[in-house]
Amino acid sequence: MSSMKRLAVAAALVLASACTGDGQLGERPVDDDDLVADDDDTVVDDDDTAVDDDDLATHPPDTAEIFLVYGYPAVIEAASVDAYLAVEGDAEWVDDRWIYDDGERSFVIRQFQDASGLEEGLTTAGSIVVYAGHANFGLGAVFAPDPDYSLITHVTGIESFWNYGGDYVALNYGLLLTNQSYPNFVLEPEDIVENPTNSVIPYLDLERFPNDAGVGPGEVFTPIGTDSYGYPIHYYDTHDQYYKTIVHGGSLDLPEDMEYAALFIRSCQSGRYHVERFDRGVYFFSDGEAAYETAMVYRFLKGIIEHDSWDEIRNTMNAADPIYDYINFEAME
Repeated sequence: MSSMKRLAVAAALVLASACTGDGQLGERPVDDDDLVADDDDTVVDDDDTAVDDDDLATHPPDTAEIFLVYGYPAVIEAASVDAYLAVEGDAEWVDDRWIYDDGERSFVIRQFQDASGLEEGLTTAGSIVVYAGHANFGLGAVFAPDPDYSLITHVTGIESFWNYGGDYVALNYGLLLTNQSYPNFVLEPEDIVENPTNSVIPYLDLERFPNDAGVGPGEVFTPIGTDSYGYPIHYYDTHDQYYKTIVHGGSLDLPEDMEYAALFIRSCQSGRYHVERFDRGVYFFSDGEAAYETAMVYRFLKGIIEHDSWDEIRNTMNAADPIYDYINFEAME
């Protein structure tokens, strides 16, 4: 396909946030997001075996089903994904998905706006899964059709989230109620942890609840007051600078038989919040506040299609927003 024809295809696509019946996105949206060149330096493989940078263990698979799942309000990310694929000569829109095949690498790329994409993606052998959306302080996903900050009235309690946080989750109730537009969200007395204990996050060697009161791992928090809604405040978080209430994380919604090859949680602080839940394959995460106006899902997908190494993909993402990293659990085995 000529470059002019590719641009014509991209210009003809229209932004649409409507879903098909199974939660997949319908008509393809388009964004004018600039394509970001990867200026990453050559990645050196320090493995003690006789392999170089082309070792498949350091790269995404050449063939995979790719599940892109947009939680509230990250459906805006779909536009840049579709704009990129529309001008990618080896990608074709077939029925309700993109098919990419360049003769060496092949991918089936599907996009979702509900939990079905996570449920199917996480249990598909060898898949690559991306979830983009609010972290909700680690409680999990919320799905809604609106790409803006509309009132999300169906969130009424912790079980309203698609839960995949830890057993204990520290949240700022007021921010969930107002900034993230969950006006009906209520904490029940049994949601709040009595005598919560601090701990260390596996793999990251970080304090789970960093605080300025000297409560270290293995030590118990005593409430330091209540918020304006009457909920106890357990500590002041020195990492994200919010007063926090520690609650139970809810009934885990993750499937038991996860078989994905790689997972990218494009949410705020997804390393701290979720690394224990996703300690298999390759896990991409953030250690900061994610900016949804930056097209990070597109950058991740582009790196996979162009057969960049995992290091190169990470570095390209960090050139736009320097909060991302990954753990290759497969290499740790």
